[in-house]
Amino acid sequence: MNRALLNRVGESLYGESPGWHEPLAYDLSVDLRTMQRWASGKRDIPPAIQGELAALCHEAARELGPLAVELGYGMEPAIDERLGVSGR
Repeated sequence: MNRALLNRVGESLYGESPGWHEPLAYDLSVDLRTMQRWASGKRDIPPAIQGELAALCHEAARELGPLAVELGYGMEPAIDERLGVSGR
């Protein structure tokens, strides 16, 4: 687990600003300063955090998947191609 991956996950889940540190710290039950140190590379990220991040990503995918279907995922080849996914 490296800080680049942590930053990508944080930005994907909470947006592309430093504002993602606080909600991700809350969701992982860690101090905000700890999250900031992990994100900056000043502290190593504990191995267990990777599993917790994976769980958060899976939860977000479960919530967003039905919305993608409702919005037409798999129904519009041009959109699927732009997103790099294949239709059903």
